[in-house]
Formats: sequence, structure tokens, C-alpha cells
Amino acid sequence: MVTENCLYQLGSSCLLREELDLTDCSGINDIGELSDLELHGLSNISSIGIQAVAVGCKRLTDLDLKHCEKINDSGFWALAFYSQNLRQVSFDNKS
Repeated sequence: MVTENCLYQLGSSCLLREELDLTDCSGINDIGELSDLELHGLSNISSIGIQAVAVGCKRLTDLDLKHCEKINDSGFWALAFYSQNLRQVSFDNKS
């Protein structure tokens, strides 16, 4: 059975994957049990994607956004507002 943990492992190891078919994967739901998400190096993810993560992953505690350069204040606002369990966010400190 494919679960959210399987997706996490897949996402961590298949960074160049462009397609993913999850047809009939009943172990995945939209409740958002995900607690740790690494998006390190996804330079094309924007605040729109981060807003979706914030709204959909209510149990998120750790988020890695290093080298995600298209995220602006609205993405971080969504994380602050919706991801109330979030304890650690890693991102680049640009001067």
C-alpha cells in the first residue's frame, strides 16, 4: 500500500521526477498527516505552491525551503497563518 510516508521517501530520492501517477492509492488522503517536508532546491516553486502546502499540511512541523527563490511574503504569511504546528523552517539568508 502506498502511504504518505512512501510519498515522502519517493520525493526525497527522486528529485528529477517529472511525473507521478497515484491512481487508486487509497492510503493517501487529503487530511495532511505529513510532518516533515524537504523542498530544498526546488527553484521554481512559488508562494502559490507554499500556500497549498500550508493549507493542506496542517501537521507540518519541519519545512526545508533552501534555494526556493520564488517564495515571497505571501507564502511565508500562509505558513504562519495555516501551519500552526510548524516549528522549524530552513531557508537561505540572502543579504
